[in-house]
Amino acid sequence: MADRSVEIPRALLPLEIAHVRVHGSVDGADRLWQCGYGSWVAPVTVAHVQAEIDRKGRKEPLARKKCERLWLVIVQDLSTEAHACELTEAARIGSYRHPFDRLLWLEPHAPSVVDLGVVTAR
Repeated sequence: MADRSVEIPRALLPLEIAHVRVHGSVDGADRLWQCGYGSWVAPVTVAHVQAEIDRKGRKEPLARKKCERLWLVIVQDLSTEAHACELTEAARIGSYRHPFDRLLWLEPHAPSVVDLGVVTAR
């Protein structure tokens, strides 16, 4: 128990596994394991991304008053209790209507960032 936990590097894990941490044994013989977050992975479609853009886009006029360039970064955060999801290829290459200077999809656990569509409605 006095030993520190060990985190398996993300590069050594299958794509389907986002995080593995190994802890010491209480008595040196037990072989307990626990699955923290496991579930079906929901596909994120163009419509899902556009809905989030539209929701965040309502704040764009106010934000423009405070900055010269405005990026929207949509974060896929596995550390929250949100449902596991994965950006579909169609969503990755899709065109989006948005007022932002740049539109990004961030997967901090990978780590990975995708520059989403360049079509804007400004």
